[in-house]
Amino acid sequence: MASLLEEVFLTAGWKEWHTRFTEATITFGPISQPGDHLECRQVAANGFLPEIEDAGGLRTVDSPIRMAGEEKRKPRRAPSLGEHTRTVLADFGFGEDEISRMIECGAAAG
Repeated sequence: MASLLEEVFLTAGWKEWHTRFTEATITFGPISQPGDHLECRQVAANGFLPEIEDAGGLRTVDSPIRMAGEEKRKPRRAPSLGEHTRTVLADFGFGEDEISRMIECGAAAG
């Protein structure tokens, strides 16, 4: 069945199918890809894809959760590999020499 439908759907583009289904009052909807929404005016107007600071223009999906009395935080970039290694290992009680050896031998990213 799927292969038969695929053959038929490939005979026309999205706009044509939209027109046909609308005129026939058939309920339908697109199966979209994330990239389809990057330039959508509604997405932009609602701030759904904010730019991440210090990430070279990279955007992310914003959290839809808003809490009364709380300021919405802007999305931040993920840490680089090894960016916090020394701090985390020091918090676990490792000394600077031990941490340096772990990084040098590849047991930890640095």
